[in-house]
Amino acid sequence: AVSQRDFTQRANISGRNEMAALGSALNNMSEELAESYAVLEQRVQEKTAGLEHKNQILSFLWQANRRLHSQAPLCERLSPVLNGLQNLTQLHDIELRVYDLEDEDNHQEFTCQSDISCDDKGCHLCPRSALPMINGGTTLK
Repeated sequence: AVSQRDFTQRANISGRNEMAALGSALNNMSEELAESYAVLEQRVQEKTAGLEHKNQILSFLWQANRRLHSQAPLCERLSPVLNGLQNLTQLHDIELRVYDLEDEDNHQEFTCQSDISCDDKGCHLCPRSALPMINGGTTLK
C-alpha cells in the first residue's frame, strides 16, 4: 500500500515482541509520510497558483504593450488595458491622465468605473450590453 502512496493502511499490533515494534515503526513511518506528502502537495498547489497568476500578469503586460503601441485611437487602446488591469488586480475606479508632452495643462482623462455610464454616449467601448466582468462591469469615460 505504501508503494502506491496509500498511507492509510496500518499494521495490526499485538504483543511486545520485535514484530510488534516493527509494525509500530511502520505505522509511524506511514503517518509521517502521509503528513509529508500532504505538505508537499499543498506547496505544489501554492506554487502552481503563484505561477499561474504570474503568467496572467505577463500575458496582460504583453497584450497591454501591443495595444498601447498600436495605431488605434487612444480610447480604444486604453479601454482594454484599464479593464484588464482592474480584473487582474484589486484596483477599482482607475483614473488615468495622459498629458501632452509640450503642454502640461492639456491632458485627457480616462476613468474606469464600476457603474454603467459613459460621458460619450456614442462610445462603442462602454460595456452596456457586454457580459459582466469578473469584478463587475467597467466603463471608460
